[in-house]
Amino acid sequence: MKLYQFMTDMHLAGGVFSAPSFRAHRLIARLLDGDADLLDAADRELAGALTGRTRFPAGGPSELTLIAARRCGKSLLAATIGLHAAAQDYRDRLAPGEWATVGIAAPNTRQARTILDYVTGFVAVSPLLQAAVVREAGTVIEFEHRTRIEVFSSSHRTLRGYSFPLFIIDEAAQLRDELSATPDAELARAVRPALATLNGRLLVVSSPYLRRGLTYAAWRDHFGRDDSAHLVVKGDWRQLNPGLPAKVIEAAYQDDPASARAEWGGEFREDVDAALAEAWIAAAVDPGVLCREPGVLPGSVQAPRYVGYVDPAGGNGSDSYTVAVGHAEAGAAVLDAVLELRPPFSTDEATAQAAALLSRYAVASVQGDRYAGDWPRQALAKHGINYQPAELSTSDLYLQAVPLFSSGRVRLLDSDRLVAQLRQLERRVRAGGRDLIAHPVGGHDDLCTAVCGALVLAARRQVAEALAPWVSRSTLFDDYRMPEASEISPSPFGRRVHLV
Repeated sequence: MKLYQFMTDMHLAGGVFSAPSFRAHRLIARLLDGDADLLDAADRELAGALTGRTRFPAGGPSELTLIAARRCGKSLLAATIGLHAAAQDYRDRLAPGEWATVGIAAPNTRQARTILDYVTGFVAVSPLLQAAVVREAGTVIEFEHRTRIEVFSSSHRTLRGYSFPLFIIDEAAQLRDELSATPDAELARAVRPALATLNGRLLVVSSPYLRRGLTYAAWRDHFGRDDSAHLVVKGDWRQLNPGLPAKVIEAAYQDDPASARAEWGGEFREDVDAALAEAWIAAAVDPGVLCREPGVLPGSVQAPRYVGYVDPAGGNGSDSYTVAVGHAEAGAAVLDAVLELRPPFSTDEATAQAAALLSRYAVASVQGDRYAGDWPRQALAKHGINYQPAELSTSDLYLQAVPLFSSGRVRLLDSDRLVAQLRQLERRVRAGGRDLIAHPVGGHDDLCTAVCGALVLAARRQVAEALAPWVSRSTLFDDYRMPEASEISPSPFGRRVHLV
């Protein structure tokens, strides 16, 4: 049975999708079935608007990416496509004891269960489907013909050994992983080989967000391409759920137009972007270098002057206590060591470990944010470390680090967690036109803060020492900001500097 028949059969899913508001969803089912020739003129026009295409894969697409506004039934559609895939019989292609698994992944297990809950609802009202179920557990539904629907974590590390006729990645644009810089793309790469045995299909559904990642790449590379086997559907609320109350949408546009264009208009955000280009971060990492031992610089007779930055935390929440040490070398800001203590931890023990690292690099004075008042200064002072609250906000610290990355003047350690946090930093425009850089909602930037702080301090110290014969070091060090590339001009002594 084809997907369109499954969706419109009153004994299966037809009780939901027969409503007029699901016209676009029925149309998408036709395209997945490879039956675009069965569309009438009005539906072909809508299909063209949703896909940018005039021709569609005759046998159905190998992958479908659905980029849809909020409240447009994308999770419901994904559940129906998943249940249809699980209702098929793959036993002639399965090894003894092997199961065909329809996988569901999302930014968290709770979100993935939303799709499974829809599946459970369809099964509950359909005697035909209910008769085929042999087991229902918290995150899995199994059918008598050795297929199952199962919820997975969003990690690509959990997918080996499965055979998938379909894998669903829900809200792919919101995937986060502290150990991966590109969790959405890595998840898709891990899934595709497991789809090969059963000629399966990857289904990515998401509201649009930043202009990066798996969802954006699919739209950029395949939307509107008549020759592509990858079908990309992108629609707003009028196209996908015209029954939504227009007054609610209008109010959202009046309150926050940029957000409403993404939430209801199905457009990628233009007011939010990645703070650091992936190419800048990749170029900055020294592969295989986990720590740089203190010592003498090449071509010098003395050790560099190391700087440190501390991002303290209380030990009971979700934030890490982080410390970074760096120095300036050959025109670059170099990261030498980084310490991350993840909660729970004792603040006294964390401070002792931070002080030990700083002392190892002869760092007697550090900067850090104004977290929790005066306790970081008092705690570090017991270990002989002078703690100075930074005048820069965390966002301004990131803004000063950007030109260091963009000009290739950064050398990082090889840390997956650091790279992931740097990649997830978001840059948005605040009221008045000033930029703000911060971690995404639900994300962390503890490593970023300490590392960017150390890098900026190292770069400032280098400029201060280079200009020492001409300018008071203390004045320069306090007032210097990292320049944008367009502001940099050659200096008379061979270095490129900028003063404000």
